[in-house]
Amino acid sequence: MSGAIEIEIDQKRDLTIFTVSGEFTGEQVSQAIKEFYDGDPTDRVLWDLSAATFEHISGTVPQQLAGVSQQHTGSDRKGGMTALVFASDVGFGLGRMFETFRSLQGSDVTYGTFRSRKKALAWLDTDLDE
Repeated sequence: MSGAIEIEIDQKRDLTIFTVSGEFTGEQVSQAIKEFYDGDPTDRVLWDLSAATFEHISGTVPQQLAGVSQQHTGSDRKGGMTALVFASDVGFGLGRMFETFRSLQGSDVTYGTFRSRKKALAWLDTDLDE
């Protein structure tokens, strides 16, 4: 069974929050990335994966997702920021791998991997209430 992705857009703060719960699948996240960039992407993004599980995930998924992200990232997010939040060690490691792949690709978006939503929001410099 796959998980769910809830999307919240706060135009005032130029922030999109993706909250992933249940079993993480690269296909679902790839689709969400594509839809995000096909729409009106915000400069700041928070992927909260603290309620996601990674039992059936392959180590190649971070590189695949980095490729999807690279394909769809346009100049409209140049200088943007994306925070990734994980509760598990496995998730955190996958997030760091994704962050590294995007950096090696020369991404115009800055990525950060965190263990708490509060720290991620502070890094994104938002005044969004928890």
